[in-house]
Formats: sequence, C-alpha cells, structure tokens
Amino acid sequence: MEYDEDKAAALMLQKLKKSAEDNRYSTDDMLEIIDAIYDYYEDHGNLEVEMDAEDSDDDIEDLINSVARTLVKPGRPYSRNDIAQAVREEIKYELSLI
Repeated sequence: MEYDEDKAAALMLQKLKKSAEDNRYSTDDMLEIIDAIYDYYEDHGNLEVEMDAEDSDDDIEDLINSVARTLVKPGRPYSRNDIAQAVREEIKYELSLI
C-alpha cells in the first residue's frame, strides 16, 4: 500500500472529533500536522515517511514535541494534547502500511 495523506488526515480528524458537531479542526489542519511530521523526518535525515514498530516511545515523544513546538502558538487551534493524539493516529496509519 502507498501512503495517502488524505486518508491519514481523515483518520486523524476522526480521532480528534469528540462528536459529529465538533468542528474545531479541518482536513487542512490535519494536513498541516502531517507537513510538520514530514519536516521532522526530513530534519532527521529521513526523506521517507516512516515511523516503524521498533521506534521507542522517546522517539515518538520527540516527534510530538517537535510538531507541538511548530504548531502550538497563540491564535492557532492546536493544543499539545490534540497534536499528540493526531501524531499517534498518523503513526498508526503508517504502521498499517507495513
């Protein structure tokens, strides 16, 4: 299977929705998180999207912290907790492709 960022974004958005009426985040917001994840991978010398089952919790926390530093700013909709949930959901999607 090939990575599909639209599918990843949809899964992340579904994870963050508390109810059907919850419109805090959009698909574009999830794509922005995915872009920050790609930037993290690229900054760490990894041009392919690839978190694997052998990555430690510390690696995942480092990724979450990097994405949060990039996106959690005044006036932005993101919280660190929501970013952590979205990143973990994106990683689950990555792992489903292995």
